Amino acid sequence: MNRLPPEILDALAAEYVLGTLTGRVRARLSRMMQQDARLAARVAWWDDKLAPLGDAVPAVPAPLRVWRRLEEAIGPDSAGSAARRTPRAGWWNSLPVWRWSTAMASVLAIALVFAPVPQPPPVTLTPEGGLVLVLTDDESRTAWLVSRRTAADPLRAQPLALPVLTLEQAYELWLLPPDAAPLSLGLLDDTESTVLPVPDDLSTRLQPGFGMAVSIEPPGGSPTGAPTGPVVFTGSIREL
Repeated sequence: MNRLPPEILDALAAEYVLGTLTGRVRARLSRMMQQDARLAARVAWWDDKLAPLGDAVPAVPAPLRVWRRLEEAIGPDSAGSAARRTPRAGWWNSLPVWRWSTAMASVLAIALVFAPVPQPPPVTLTPEGGLVLVLTDDESRTAWLVSRRTAADPLRAQPLALPVLTLEQAYELWLLPPDAAPLSLGLLDDTESTVLPVPDDLSTRLQPGFGMAVSIEPPGGSPTGAPTGPVVFTGSIREL
């Protein structure tokens, strides 16, 4: 993973902040941040960039059933059922307490990232078949991160920064083998991660060095089995 180019590490840093990295890949990236100040800086940059998005989401009061489940998990309240139905004001609901606890959590998180830790033994990120690629536009701006953990897993395509499509448009992902015409891997959701099962006959063709591309097609995908709209993003497969 240390040999991955900067643009892929940057995309992985974005996924780390989004919370879409899981398992050994996330654990490995966490260890790398402790040893690589530049990677830690990129994660911090993405965190600063994405954190304000949460402020734009209005607060939603928790439904009564949520409070009841919480109270059932905590235990009976001697104050009676009427008191249990309404969240009580107190130190736990105090805004200064929440701000203090959030600040302490941030300090602890920074300390955990930069504190020296014993060097772990080398970790094998994935069995054979893991791959990753970053799809960029013609100005090298990152648009998609496509990855697969093992040869038995589906592809996962994570949108990072995309132009808005109309209702009559959709993104379609293509494999570009050097010895054949483009092969469709499926339609992509431009608002969230897309999971794409890979047929066995295509799985063996997902090789490092092969290209992938995204074109703009009608909502149901290309009607011809080949790209019919403009190809807007491209990239090359790399072994994870």
